[in-house]
Amino acid sequence: MRTLKLLFAMLLTVGTATAQDDIAAFRTWAMTPPMGWNSWDCYYSSVTEKEVMQNAQYLVDNDLVRHGWEYVVIDIRWYCNHPSLGGGNYNQRGDQDYVLDDYGRYLPSPTRFPSCMQGGQNVGFKPLADKLHEMGLKFGIHIMRGVPKSVVGSTYKLKGSEQTPWSQVYSGTTSPCTWLKDNLLVRTGEAGQLYYNSIMDLYASWGVDFLKIDDLSRPFYTDEIHMNVRPSTRPDAPLCSPCRPARHSSAMHRSASTMPICGA
Repeated sequence: MRTLKLLFAMLLTVGTATAQDDIAAFRTWAMTPPMGWNSWDCYYSSVTEKEVMQNAQYLVDNDLVRHGWEYVVIDIRWYCNHPSLGGGNYNQRGDQDYVLDDYGRYLPSPTRFPSCMQGGQNVGFKPLADKLHEMGLKFGIHIMRGVPKSVVGSTYKLKGSEQTPWSQVYSGTTSPCTWLKDNLLVRTGEAGQLYYNSIMDLYASWGVDFLKIDDLSRPFYTDEIHMNVRPSTRPDAPLCSPCRPARHSSAMHRSASTMPICGA
C-alpha cells in the first residue's frame, strides 16, 4: 500500500534552488515514453472490466511486458453507468448516472467494473489495480480537468474543508469544455487546490500509476493546470500525461512528467 506524503513541488518557471531540484526530480520519473494498452481506440467510453482484463492478459501472454508494454489505461468516463454511443458521440442526454463518493469525487461504475464493490461499498479501482500489479503490469486512468457539475446544489462535501461551499471550488456553472460537459472549471485558490489534492489522494490510494489528463488546452487556464499537476509531483503520485497540449507545449513541458505524441 502506498504511503501518502504531503509533499508538493511548485511548478514555477523561476524559483528557489530547492523548487528547481524538485522539478528536476519530477522530470526523471518517465525518462522514456510509457508504453502499453489504452481502451480508447477500441472501446471509447464504454469499456468494461472484463474487456480490460482480457487485454491485460494478452500483454502478459504475448510477452509484451518484457519489452516495455506494461501500462493498462482505462480511458474516458469510467464513472458513468451509462456507456456512450461510441466514436466520441458521448451519451449526454438523459440520466448519465454518474457515480461519486461523499466528497464529490468520481468512482468507477459498478455495472461496468464490478470488482469495485466490496462488502457493499464502492472501494474504487484498487481491486482491479491490485490484479494488474500482480500480473506485473501498471495501471492508469483517464480524467477530465475540473470538478464534477454534480456538486452544484448537492450535499457532497469538500474533503478537508467540509464546511466550504462548492461555489468556492468551481468558477461558473457552465462547463468551458466544448465537447464534454461533465465538469466545471476549478476556481484558483485554496478550495480549488483542496479538491485537486483530494482526488490525487484517492487515486494514490487505489494504486494508480498513470494519469491521462484531458481537456487542457481549449481553453487553456495556466492556474488550473498547475493546481491539477501540483499534487501529482509527490513521490507517491501517478505519472501525468496531458492530452491535447500542442498549442501550449512550452507551458505543459514545465508541468507534466510525460507528453503524448498522438492526438488522443
